[in-house]
Amino acid sequence: MICESESDVMASAARKIVGTSLRPRVLVSEDQDDVLAAIGLLLKCNGYDFEFVKSPAETLNALNTR
Repeated sequence: MICESESDVMASAARKIVGTSLRPRVLVSEDQDDVLAAIGLLLKCNGYDFEFVKSPAETLNALNTR
């Protein structure tokens, strides 16, 4: 299971990609709640911070304000 065995390795690799020691942050744009729940569990278990938006307008707003 990714949450138990690979989380430290994946989070470490992600930090190298973004060049910071902070937790990597992901913006997820999806309108189906069950998909968001699954993605949220995977991201959380692998050391990512995340934000969910459910529409194209919310996606653009999030990208422009953060």
